Amino acid sequence: MEKLEYIPGDLVFHYIPKTTIKKYVKVYVCSTNNALSLEDMDGNLYDYIGVLYPIPLTPEILEKNGWKLSHGFYWSPNEEGAEVGLSSQTGYVWKAYIGRNPLRSNINNVSDLQHLLFGLGIKHEMEV
Repeated sequence: MEKLEYIPGDLVFHYIPKTTIKKYVKVYVCSTNNALSLEDMDGNLYDYIGVLYPIPLTPEILEKNGWKLSHGFYWSPNEEGAEVGLSSQTGYVWKAYIGRNPLRSNINNVSDLQHLLFGLGIKHEMEV
């Protein structure tokens, strides 16, 4: 399996040491020595060395971020005017569209969507 790459602003999670509790965080700064600066949901910054996991993209997360379901697609609420839509047969693996034109498939997690929106020049900040 290929190593996942994250960029500042990506939403991910890690497990609190010696527990099974997930901690949702935003990648703040990436470095080359596997150390990361993370920001927790309360705005606290801390350094972390360990495994980060992607947050699965779900209809609930899309709705929490203002995406609206219409005709089988979730449509982006972006202010840039781009009609970005997502569709899924499973609710966990998504295909992206601009209007009704296919753009990308296999969007599995929040950071995948953030990278796509960033590449299109669209606001990519999200909440989980």
